[in-house]
Amino acid sequence: MSMANAPLPPRHGIVPSLIGLYQRLADDDNHTIARPGFASQKVHFAIVLRRDGSLSAFRSVQQQNARGKLVPRQMLLFDSGSRSGTAIQPNFLWDNTGYVLGADDKGKAKRAGMLFDAFKAFHREVAETTDDESLAAVVRFLDSWQPEAAVKIENWDSIVGKNLVFQIEGETAYVHQSPRLIEYWSQRSQDTSEHSVTAPSLVDGRVKPIARLHPPIKGVAGAGTTGAAIVSFNQVSFESYGKKQSFNSPLSETEAFQYTTALNYLLADSSRRVQIGDATMLFWSDSPSTEAEDLAFELFAESPTPKEPTSDDLVLIDRIKHFLQAARDGTLADQISDANAGFYVLGLSPNKSRLSVRFWWNDSVEVWANRLAVHVDDLRIAGLSDNRFPVVRSLASQTVRDPKETPPELAGAITRSILQGAKYPDELWRSVVRRCRVDRNVTPIRAAILKACLNRSVRLRQPERSTDTSEIGVARAGQRFVDYSLNQEMPSNAYQIGRLLGALDLVHLASTDNRIKESAAARMLSVAVATPASVIPRLVKLYQLHRTNLPEDPAEARQRKVRTRRTFERSVADIFLQIQRFPSNLSDREQALALLGFYQQRQHFFRLQEPDPEAGSA
Repeated sequence: MSMANAPLPPRHGIVPSLIGLYQRLADDDNHTIARPGFASQKVHFAIVLRRDGSLSAFRSVQQQNARGKLVPRQMLLFDSGSRSGTAIQPNFLWDNTGYVLGADDKGKAKRAGMLFDAFKAFHREVAETTDDESLAAVVRFLDSWQPEAAVKIENWDSIVGKNLVFQIEGETAYVHQSPRLIEYWSQRSQDTSEHSVTAPSLVDGRVKPIARLHPPIKGVAGAGTTGAAIVSFNQVSFESYGKKQSFNSPLSETEAFQYTTALNYLLADSSRRVQIGDATMLFWSDSPSTEAEDLAFELFAESPTPKEPTSDDLVLIDRIKHFLQAARDGTLADQISDANAGFYVLGLSPNKSRLSVRFWWNDSVEVWANRLAVHVDDLRIAGLSDNRFPVVRSLASQTVRDPKETPPELAGAITRSILQGAKYPDELWRSVVRRCRVDRNVTPIRAAILKACLNRSVRLRQPERSTDTSEIGVARAGQRFVDYSLNQEMPSNAYQIGRLLGALDLVHLASTDNRIKESAAARMLSVAVATPASVIPRLVKLYQLHRTNLPEDPAEARQRKVRTRRTFERSVADIFLQIQRFPSNLSDREQALALLGFYQQRQHFFRLQEPDPEAGSA
């Protein structure tokens, strides 16, 4: 029966959703995914044998990736199951050099010899019941091979420890691709299942042969190279009712194979995974189209524009611009076909030999696209390019001095906020406030973070209000949505104080014809936004001195490339009218508003393009 006609489990949990992905891929002729008893593995070299079993050569099967680097080739190979601890368990017709040649780089020659003996005995056993000339040649090679000869192999240093397969000289196919051996292994895997422990499966409740161990999951950043497990019980304290290992969490052998194979398939596809802090984020959909996954990768993966972009790079840049514009217009979901299909996002983090689920989200493609559109709109602010989408890693790195010190859990929390449409983590905006004060600088991306966090916090406290962040309406506690650009009527005392600091900064710079790198207001920004009453009176006195150095004549102002004294004085006076008082201290949230006022006042000045310096306000 086709997997498409088989009853599918409800796709709300992680395992059922991955099983659904496996079944869809298995029925799609455009995808190659392992069947039960087989697994996709990374292979570096092939041992080329003559028909009599003598060694002909070692041939690299590695291939170049997009960056020109040699990487192992993914091959569908026979799967003997996961190895537990130090147990010796050879694979069929492939393995690492320790098993295949009895030599590795671990410095334990005796154990390597034991691995080789087990590998040789296993293949002898299979050859006795299987009539295959290629397998017979492999067995003859193993019988004649001496492990101590491995070090004499040309380029041994690049071969040792790697995975090897077999090939007969003159043949294009590998030995493991023999139809007779594939049929044998499929039957062997089925016979093994018939002798397994049976119990109701947690996926659908049906009684099935239960997997004692689940296949390893490979490719999660930071996890062991041999793989890790989500479901694993190896201590007595973890057991219940006398059930050992994965019998505590019963999944059938087929289900365990399907969900882990689907995970490994996603992890092996660089366009379906993104690193978010210490979590490896995977995403997939129920749709045959890959538009939603492509969009997720393009907007979440950190791929800087190359200095000399190729035609493919330019196409990608145009696509991102198109998607961002659609997000701003609220039409992002309309740009993706099959919007009602399910969309899934899974974040996995390493935890020694196990994996932790950092985040899990699933809904429709349309809901995901709309959540992403809201996130894009929340981050929009004057001064930050509309064609630039700050990825999660970039947002989280704004909280620390060195990006390498970014808290890994923060990136995961930001991702959850985006997916769930929830409030951004408080740690994000509070840490950005601290960085702005320490660095005495409010960059466009930091301002975007502050705006997004404040707006979303206000909006979620008022569910009856529109989710359109461009709306200007009075929020609770006297707060309003922070606009895309300067709002001169913003009813926030802290925001207006920030505007004043921005104006005083501009006056000082203009009074020196922009010859100084930092104004007095910028130098005192950290203290000014925290305790305005202690600093601003001093800055106002300095302003009285600085303004006397500003040109009064428009012609002189044009020559000096600054604005006239009257323009600045009018701007400062207008801001003073909006300020109610200079408090002794501001709360963290008020400091965020003050920093936004400082940033937007300066951006407003820089964006004014009138040829006449007398026109407009600063």
